Amino acid sequence: MKKQINQIREFIWPLLEPIGKSEGQIALEPPIINIEEENIELAFDLKIKIINNEEDRRKGIESKAALFLSTISIASSLIIAANSVITGKVEISLMIRFSILVSFVLSLYAIRTVWYSIKALERKSFKIICFPDFNIKGSKSEYQKSIIIKMNEYTKYNQLITNEKIDFLTMAQEYYKRAIVIICLYTFLICIYSFC
Repeated sequence: MKKQINQIREFIWPLLEPIGKSEGQIALEPPIINIEEENIELAFDLKIKIINNEEDRRKGIESKAALFLSTISIASSLIIAANSVITGKVEISLMIRFSILVSFVLSLYAIRTVWYSIKALERKSFKIICFPDFNIKGSKSEYQKSIIIKMNEYTKYNQLITNEKIDFLTMAQEYYKRAIVIICLYTFLICIYSFC
């Protein structure tokens, strides 16, 4: 019974799953590098590609969140304008009351979409390789191993932040989908109201 209630609640009002303790922590001990000398150059290049992919992933999340913000704002404005037109009539019928209720639910979904989109766009501290990280002494292979370890540490840290942004974007998307369904329902109600 509890599972069914949770499914109904999730269908109407999705919630973000809490992050487990193990997921939110970063392993602080540096990894042991078992790379052969002839493969260090390749490993170094691969690690740079991983860092670039992680940066692209973060930028993609933020651009999608910005898109949600702009489209939900426009859709909500149109619904509010349409609501003011139909409620401007003298007689408040059951259809008008129902459309006001639908627009209220849409407002809630729009607010949640905007809230989670803003959370996805919030500024977070990302770690990047800077001068002190590569201003070190050592042979070429030891130098590259040291930088690979530092890049690995920063990538792990950045992935946690990016994954948090993905969670917020997912929630924005869930509320956005529900808002689209409500907009379709509202449009259908307006059509019925206009022709009756």
